[in-house]
Amino acid sequence: MRWLIGADLGIRSDGAMQAASWLARSATGQRCDAVHVFEPALRPLLRSVKADVAVVAARRQLVDAADRLGASNPFGDLDVVVADSADDGLADYAVTGGYDALILGRAAPQSSEAMLRLGAVARKLLRRLPVAVAVVPPDIKANEIGTGRIVLGTDLTANSIAAGRFASQLANELRRELVVIHVHDRAWPASMFGAGGRMELPSESRPARTGEDVAQWVEDQDLRSVSSFCVEGPVADALIVSAREEDSPALVIGSRMLSLGQRVFTASVGTDLAGHADRMVVVVPSTQPTENGSDRRPSAAATV
Repeated sequence: MRWLIGADLGIRSDGAMQAASWLARSATGQRCDAVHVFEPALRPLLRSVKADVAVVAARRQLVDAADRLGASNPFGDLDVVVADSADDGLADYAVTGGYDALILGRAAPQSSEAMLRLGAVARKLLRRLPVAVAVVPPDIKANEIGTGRIVLGTDLTANSIAAGRFASQLANELRRELVVIHVHDRAWPASMFGAGGRMELPSESRPARTGEDVAQWVEDQDLRSVSSFCVEGPVADALIVSAREEDSPALVIGSRMLSLGQRVFTASVGTDLAGHADRMVVVVPSTQPTENGSDRRPSAAATV
């Protein structure tokens, strides 16, 4: 897999760089690069300075940050690009470079009770999902990363298929087992928005999913040598607890690609997990079938 770290040159990126360094050392076939986006519009005092001079200075800071964390050796490229906004720059770089995932640091540390959990860039990229987006607490250390199985949270729909492929590949390259978990929330037994964005209210007539349903979904996706089970509770909370019990290094989940209007009525589980989990959370965009039957990622315009 190819991972891109979105580095902001501050301590918020420390956890992301630690996680990327751990990935590069722990898994076969991993490539981890880092990029910082320089935004001239946000640096009014530097408008009179040539952009190339500022880029050189930022690149030096990026190298220093990697050295400070002892994370320089596992990295491939350390780059700096100029863009109008960090989220645009990171999205373009990740897509153009063919990266599998973008790793971002979170605003709130693991023990923080702050209401603001994610920074603006992470929130925007989790909505857009140009590629899979991994969010890491800023204070996590490489030696604290879990030694257990990779956890895949699934809603048993097509929204989780791409996440299943990602989690399976990651588990294989890390030489870890994969466990697939479905959470049944009794308060909301079905997604409020069904196919095509149609609103669906909870109904007692919708039966809870069972362990057999999860096992069947795993078989349908041809996920081999996988453990699976079903738990009950609030979805995000139950997945965080399960990942902690598994001592999982990463919790992977698919995205329903909610529109901005849909987010008014229902929460994004991926965003909730990314903001509160004590380990890496990877949110994978769902794929859409093309006319020839292959998969393509949703366009940025369709994933506000």
